[in-house]
Amino acid sequence: MNKTIHPRRTAREAVLQALYASAMTGEDRAKILKDILSRRSYESNLIKYITNL
Repeated sequence: MNKTIHPRRTAREAVLQALYASAMTGEDRAKILKDILSRRSYESNLIKYITNL
């Protein structure tokens, strides 16, 4: 079994965290996305991927 986590999986997890935060708090989506993206470093292509999802 592959032990490394694919970067897209990490990105999808970030999106799920953002969706959950939005559903639970009702805060502005832009603020939530900014908070999620500040928690770890992402490559620029993954930031675009996360933002588009």
